[in-house]
Amino acid sequence: MNTQTIHRVTHEIKRRRLEVLRVMDITPRMRRITLGGPELAGFVSLGSDDHIKLLFPQNAAEQAALESPAFSIKGDGPQPAMRDYTPRRYDPSSGELDIDFVLHGDGPASTWAEQVQVGQHLYIGGPRGSMIVPDIFDSYWLIGDETALPAIGRRLEELPAGRKVLAVIEIANAAEQQTLHSAADVEVVWVIRGQDDLIETLRHLTPPSGLLYCFVATETKLSRQVRRVLLDTHKVNEEYLKAWATGGPRAAKKSKPSKTLKINCGSWLACDSGGSGTSFCLIHRYRRQASFHNYRTRFRKLSRPTTINAITTNPAKIPPAFTNTCG
Repeated sequence: MNTQTIHRVTHEIKRRRLEVLRVMDITPRMRRITLGGPELAGFVSLGSDDHIKLLFPQNAAEQAALESPAFSIKGDGPQPAMRDYTPRRYDPSSGELDIDFVLHGDGPASTWAEQVQVGQHLYIGGPRGSMIVPDIFDSYWLIGDETALPAIGRRLEELPAGRKVLAVIEIANAAEQQTLHSAADVEVVWVIRGQDDLIETLRHLTPPSGLLYCFVATETKLSRQVRRVLLDTHKVNEEYLKAWATGGPRAAKKSKPSKTLKINCGSWLACDSGGSGTSFCLIHRYRRQASFHNYRTRFRKLSRPTTINAITTNPAKIPPAFTNTCG
């Protein structure tokens, strides 16, 4: 393998039960939670934009399943809500892992982070792998919203002196600006959501010179628009452009249901962002891989009939509820 090119490495997936060591507010809406404990030994995170699964049981059955040695994320039994988060900092010498949470007031992760206290525990899994970006670039263009700040902040801290960075970060208000540290030459442009336009801001900026690596992490629709601006307006090299969709602050807002379905037991649901109570799309019960809102989906098999709000980009494509019966 040529380690001087962008490449991916895989890691052993291990479930870990970690203890909350510290809780600190970085901004009014960003809380840093430091985790540790014996099970953190052997944790590996080689990429600044790695993802780990955080597991949030919502009831006693899910808690019991999570604590069972036989628990599997892909199992058919009770499954806790799962969310993807970037490790903000991992220090193997001190045995500490920092995770930054956007406190948007909705969903299992934000709800947990808002009430968390030192001494509580959190289960994590992964990361499954790391995308390694070697130090071969002269400059970096990093674009994202609050949910991308852990990855952007970590990248900045890992860059050496002599590199040029333009970071464009969309936030809710001026109070959400963070102090970002780096040995590199960094310019940060803060874009206030609802006041400034991220796309127009990007169109009028000049990319850093030299061999350029671009990183984009915003909510799905905006990520596609940003990518087009970089490719069409600024003519960046697509080979060195990584764009992915986050849940994003916008995802915290409840969407209007487009259709209500009565689902029978035995049917499979695809859950966006790994959730258990957010947006669902009914799929064929034997299909195990699909894409939903550009997220990798997680599948849950229903053990009882239920009614859900099915939210999709095209409600007409929602298949009819299956007529499986229990037993």
